Amino acid sequence: MYRVMLYCTLFYLPLNLDDIDSMEDEPGVLDRIKKARRAHLDEYVSQELFELRAAGAFLHELIKDVLDADDFDRLKDICLATGPAVILKAHKAKSSSAFEDALEVEVMSSGEDNALFGGFLAAPIAAICPPTPIWDALLDDAQGHSEPCTQCGGVAVLWKKSNWKRLINVDFCALLLGNLNENEVETAALLDLFMADKGRCSSDVVIAEIYDMRTADLCSACVNRLVGAHLHLWLFKRKVADGWTPTQNCWYGYNCKTQLHKRDHAKSKNHLCAPIR
Repeated sequence: MYRVMLYCTLFYLPLNLDDIDSMEDEPGVLDRIKKARRAHLDEYVSQELFELRAAGAFLHELIKDVLDADDFDRLKDICLATGPAVILKAHKAKSSSAFEDALEVEVMSSGEDNALFGGFLAAPIAAICPPTPIWDALLDDAQGHSEPCTQCGGVAVLWKKSNWKRLINVDFCALLLGNLNENEVETAALLDLFMADKGRCSSDVVIAEIYDMRTADLCSACVNRLVGAHLHLWLFKRKVADGWTPTQNCWYGYNCKTQLHKRDHAKSKNHLCAPIR
């Protein structure tokens, strides 16, 4: 995610609509900007480009949650350009106000498409590295070779210590047990950790801290089961390590339904625990 942050910092310009129109009308300006974006991305290897593409797709999903359906296609890339921090702020607030603060109001409300931000990240990546099967990008040592999973015995392309980092850590959010993946407080805490800079909680770090599986070669289903079964406990320990004082456990733990619609309850009780009722 830090590569997306860098890219947005380099190529997002907080312009008003008149400035954008002027740049689009001035001969050669758009081409120079697009060439600069591509030149920057050309420095990355294929695996890194696929990770960037996956991160961009994930951020688009967060953006979709707070924009009207009619506006999403028009605004998704200019909102993406504001960067992960603004997108996370909008996601937490369940409001587009963070984008409105980062952008000129007229940019959000004009109803016009703009060529400056269309395909902001996806277009230059596609030009450098056209889409291929995801396994080719993520599994650097598999090369299409299937092996028996050491957990379930099924024959598949396996995840190993050498390629754990190719997993996209934000995808782990969906693996939280019970109703935790819809608990706004805990998912926000998890996203904060995953989107932190310097790879502090990259997927390989998460897996290594969850379970000692350095000799285990696992299929995707078994990796998901492993991470899903322990992720809430890992998050609990990480929050404590970062200074959080644990609150009283909710009787219903990660299965609690109240945590879904009462933020005060989600915040005042700990749901990173097994239910006792």
